[in-house]
Amino acid sequence: MPRQNPLEAFKAQGLPPNPVGTTDELAAHKLPTRIFKSCSEPTHDESNAGCPLWYDCDMSYKGLPLKEGGGPRNHCWERIKSPDNGGGIVRNVQSCFWGVAQQDVAAENGEVLQTIADEGEPWEEFTTVPDTTGPRDQHGYQKYETKLVPRVVQPFVRLGKEQKLAQHELRASIIEREQKRRKDAREAKQFGAEGSGQPLDKRGRRGTSGP
Repeated sequence: MPRQNPLEAFKAQGLPPNPVGTTDELAAHKLPTRIFKSCSEPTHDESNAGCPLWYDCDMSYKGLPLKEGGGPRNHCWERIKSPDNGGGIVRNVQSCFWGVAQQDVAAENGEVLQTIADEGEPWEEFTTVPDTTGPRDQHGYQKYETKLVPRVVQPFVRLGKEQKLAQHELRASIIEREQKRRKDAREAKQFGAEGSGQPLDKRGRRGTSGP
Protein backbone atom coordinates (compact mmCIF):
# COMPACT_ATOMS: atom_id res chain seq x y z
CA MET A 1 0.00 0.00 0.00
CA PRO A 2 1.55 3.36 -1.02
CA ARG A 3 2.32 5.77 1.81
CA GLN A 4 0.60 9.14 1.82
CA ASN A 5 2.58 12.33 1.60
CA PRO A 6 1.34 14.32 4.65
CA LEU A 7 2.08 17.72 3.09
CA GLU A 8 0.19 16.84 -0.09
CA ALA A 9 -2.73 15.56 2.02
CA PHE A 10 -2.93 18.89 3.85
CA LYS A 11 -2.84 20.76 0.54
CA ALA A 12 -5.60 18.57 -0.90
CA GLN A 13 -7.96 19.74 1.85
CA GLY A 14 -7.20 23.37 1.08
CA LEU A 15 -4.74 25.62 2.89
CA PRO A 16 -5.69 28.98 4.41
CA PRO A 17 -4.14 31.84 2.39
CA ASN A 18 -3.32 33.87 5.52
CA PRO A 19 -1.52 33.26 8.83
CA VAL A 20 -3.43 31.02 11.24
CA GLY A 21 -1.42 31.64 14.42
CA THR A 22 2.04 31.98 15.94
CA THR A 23 4.80 29.44 15.32
CA ASP A 24 4.42 28.04 18.84
CA GLU A 25 0.69 27.58 18.23
CA LEU A 26 1.40 25.65 15.05
CA ALA A 27 3.87 23.46 16.94
CA ALA A 28 1.35 22.81 19.72
CA HIS A 29 -1.25 21.71 17.17
CA LYS A 30 1.29 19.71 15.09
CA LEU A 31 0.65 21.77 11.96
CA PRO A 32 3.74 21.96 9.69
CA THR A 33 5.17 25.46 9.40
CA ARG A 34 6.38 24.60 5.92
CA ILE A 35 2.87 24.97 4.49
CA PHE A 36 0.78 26.70 7.19
CA LYS A 37 1.41 30.44 7.42
CA SER A 38 2.15 32.07 10.76
CA CYS A 39 3.09 35.41 12.30
CA SER A 40 6.79 34.92 11.59
CA GLU A 41 9.47 35.65 9.01
CA PRO A 42 9.46 33.38 5.95
CA THR A 43 12.68 31.40 5.47
CA HIS A 44 14.63 31.16 2.23
CA ASP A 45 14.80 27.37 2.45
CA GLU A 46 10.96 27.25 2.60
CA SER A 47 11.01 25.42 5.93
CA ASN A 48 8.77 28.14 7.35
CA ALA A 49 6.01 29.74 5.28
CA GLY A 50 5.73 32.66 7.69
CA CYS A 51 3.59 35.68 6.85
CA PRO A 52 3.49 36.96 3.27
CA LEU A 53 3.25 40.53 4.63
CA TRP A 54 6.14 40.18 7.08
CA TYR A 55 8.36 42.81 5.48
CA ASP A 56 5.51 45.35 5.24
CA CYS A 57 4.19 44.78 8.76
CA ASP A 58 5.05 47.14 11.60
CA MET A 59 2.67 45.83 14.27
CA SER A 60 4.14 46.01 17.79
CA TYR A 61 3.52 42.28 18.40
CA LYS A 62 5.09 41.14 15.13
CA GLY A 63 6.75 37.72 15.52
CA LEU A 64 6.05 37.38 19.26
CA PRO A 65 4.92 34.04 20.77
CA LEU A 66 1.30 33.60 21.80
CA LYS A 67 1.92 34.16 25.52
CA GLU A 68 3.44 37.55 24.74
CA GLY A 69 0.51 38.62 22.58
CA GLY A 70 1.75 37.42 19.21
CA GLY A 71 -0.48 37.64 16.17
CA PRO A 72 -2.55 37.38 14.21
CA ARG A 73 -4.87 39.82 15.97
CA ASN A 74 -8.08 41.63 15.12
CA HIS A 75 -8.46 45.39 15.24
CA CYS A 76 -11.10 47.96 14.48
CA TRP A 77 -9.80 49.76 11.42
CA GLU A 78 -10.92 53.30 10.60
CA ARG A 79 -10.70 54.41 6.98
CA ILE A 80 -11.02 58.16 6.37
CA LYS A 81 -11.62 58.74 2.67
CA SER A 82 -10.20 61.67 0.77
CA PRO A 83 -12.43 64.65 -0.13
CA ASP A 84 -12.24 63.54 -3.77
CA ASN A 85 -13.84 60.23 -2.76
CA GLY A 86 -16.57 61.77 -0.62
CA GLY A 87 -14.66 62.19 2.63
CA GLY A 88 -16.61 59.41 4.33
CA ILE A 89 -15.51 57.45 7.38
CA VAL A 90 -15.74 53.65 7.42
CA ARG A 91 -15.02 51.44 10.41
CA ASN A 92 -14.90 47.66 10.59
CA VAL A 93 -13.15 44.84 12.42
CA GLN A 94 -10.52 43.00 10.42
CA SER A 95 -7.33 41.07 11.04
CA CYS A 96 -3.88 42.64 11.20
CA PHE A 97 -2.86 41.14 7.86
CA TRP A 98 -5.94 42.69 6.21
CA GLY A 99 -5.01 46.14 7.46
CA VAL A 100 -1.35 45.80 6.49
CA ALA A 101 -2.34 44.69 2.98
CA GLN A 102 -4.67 47.69 2.62
CA GLN A 103 -2.09 50.35 3.51
CA ASP A 104 -0.82 50.78 -0.06
CA VAL A 105 -4.39 50.91 -1.41
CA ALA A 106 -5.31 53.60 1.12
CA ALA A 107 -2.22 55.63 0.27
CA GLU A 108 -2.93 55.48 -3.46
CA ASN A 109 -6.47 56.78 -2.83
CA GLY A 110 -5.33 59.54 -0.49
CA GLU A 111 -7.00 57.85 2.48
CA VAL A 112 -6.00 57.36 6.10
CA LEU A 113 -6.32 53.77 7.39
CA GLN A 114 -5.47 53.18 11.04
CA THR A 115 -6.43 51.07 14.06
CA ILE A 116 -8.63 52.68 16.69
CA ALA A 117 -9.29 49.66 18.95
CA ASP A 118 -7.60 46.36 19.80
CA GLU A 119 -9.12 43.04 20.80
CA GLY A 120 -11.53 43.42 23.72
CA GLU A 121 -11.68 47.20 23.38
CA PRO A 122 -14.83 49.20 22.54
CA TRP A 123 -15.51 51.08 19.32
CA GLU A 124 -18.54 52.78 17.76
CA GLU A 125 -20.06 51.88 14.43
CA PHE A 126 -22.09 54.42 12.49
CA THR A 127 -24.87 52.26 11.08
CA THR A 128 -28.58 51.94 10.43
CA VAL A 129 -30.54 49.88 12.96
CA PRO A 130 -34.26 49.23 13.61
CA ASP A 131 -35.94 51.28 16.30
CA THR A 132 -37.39 48.45 18.42
CA THR A 133 -39.13 50.84 20.81
CA GLY A 134 -40.78 53.14 18.29
CA PRO A 135 -43.97 52.74 16.25
CA ARG A 136 -44.21 50.89 12.94
CA ASP A 137 -44.72 52.64 9.62
CA GLN A 138 -47.76 52.36 7.34
CA HIS A 139 -46.45 49.11 5.84
CA GLY A 140 -46.04 47.45 9.22
CA TYR A 141 -42.26 47.73 9.27
CA GLN A 142 -40.29 49.13 12.14
CA LYS A 143 -38.70 52.47 11.50
CA TYR A 144 -34.95 52.62 11.17
CA GLU A 145 -32.50 55.18 12.41
CA THR A 146 -28.83 55.83 11.69
CA LYS A 147 -26.68 56.30 14.76
CA LEU A 148 -23.48 55.31 16.53
CA VAL A 149 -23.77 51.80 17.95
CA PRO A 150 -21.30 50.56 20.60
CA ARG A 151 -19.30 47.47 19.64
CA VAL A 152 -16.37 45.47 21.03
CA VAL A 153 -13.50 44.06 18.95
CA GLN A 154 -13.81 40.28 19.00
CA PRO A 155 -10.49 38.40 19.18
CA PHE A 156 -8.93 36.49 16.29
CA VAL A 157 -10.11 32.86 16.36
CA ARG A 158 -7.09 30.91 17.59
CA LEU A 159 -6.07 27.40 16.64
CA GLY A 160 -8.11 24.77 18.44
CA LYS A 161 -11.21 26.96 18.14
CA GLU A 162 -11.24 27.55 14.39
CA GLN A 163 -13.75 25.09 12.91
CA LYS A 164 -12.38 25.54 9.39
CA LEU A 165 -9.05 24.06 10.54
CA ALA A 166 -10.48 21.17 12.56
CA GLN A 167 -9.86 18.63 9.77
CA HIS A 168 -6.26 19.78 9.46
CA GLU A 169 -5.74 19.44 13.21
CA LEU A 170 -7.27 15.96 13.16
CA ARG A 171 -4.92 14.91 10.37
CA ALA A 172 -1.95 16.34 12.28
CA SER A 173 -2.85 14.30 15.38
CA ILE A 174 -3.14 11.13 13.28
CA ILE A 175 0.25 11.78 11.68
CA GLU A 176 1.83 12.23 15.12
CA ARG A 177 0.22 9.02 16.37
CA GLU A 178 1.43 7.00 13.38
CA GLN A 179 4.94 8.42 13.62
CA LYS A 180 5.11 7.36 17.26
CA ARG A 181 3.79 3.91 16.41
CA ARG A 182 6.40 3.42 13.69
CA LYS A 183 9.13 4.67 16.03
CA ASP A 184 8.08 2.18 18.70
CA ALA A 185 7.98 -0.64 16.15
CA ARG A 186 11.43 0.31 14.83
CA GLU A 187 12.94 0.32 18.34
CA ALA A 188 11.32 -3.03 19.13
CA LYS A 189 12.84 -4.52 15.98
CA GLN A 190 16.30 -3.17 16.85
CA PHE A 191 16.15 -4.86 20.26
CA GLY A 192 14.78 -8.10 18.86
CA ALA A 193 11.48 -7.67 20.63
CA GLU A 194 9.33 -7.38 17.52
CA GLY A 195 6.41 -9.78 17.66
CA SER A 196 7.42 -11.02 21.13
CA GLY A 197 3.88 -10.75 22.38
CA GLN A 198 5.03 -8.93 25.48
CA PRO A 199 3.45 -5.61 26.42
CA LEU A 200 5.74 -2.74 25.53
CA ASP A 201 6.13 -1.65 29.17
CA LYS A 202 7.17 -5.17 30.21
CA ARG A 203 9.87 -5.80 27.62
CA GLY A 204 13.45 -5.98 28.87
CA ARG A 205 12.47 -6.46 32.54
CA ARG A 206 13.79 -9.37 34.62
CA GLY A 207 11.90 -11.34 37.21
CA THR A 208 12.60 -10.62 40.89
CA SER A 209 13.75 -14.19 41.64
CA GLY A 210 15.73 -14.91 38.47
CA PRO A 211 19.39 -14.12 37.79
